[in-house]
Amino acid sequence: MPAWTFKKVCGELILRAKESGSDDNLTCQVIRVDTVETATCDELVRKLTQLPFPPLLSPGSRLDGFRVD
Repeated sequence: MPAWTFKKVCGELILRAKESGSDDNLTCQVIRVDTVETATCDELVRKLTQLPFPPLLSPGSRLDGFRVD
C-alpha cells in the first residue's frame, strides 16, 4: 500500500474522531504487518514465560523508554 494511502487513512480516522466529538489533540498511526510468525501454544508460552515482569510503576517511572504520567 503506498504511503499516501496510509496518510489518507490516518486523516480519515482523525476526521471521524473530531466529528464524533473528541476534544483531544488527535494522533494516529497506521502500521502494515506483512508476515506473522507462526508458533505452537507451547512455543508461545515458553517465550512469554522467559520475559521478566516489569517493576511496579508509578508516576515518573520509566519503562522501555516511556515515562509514566
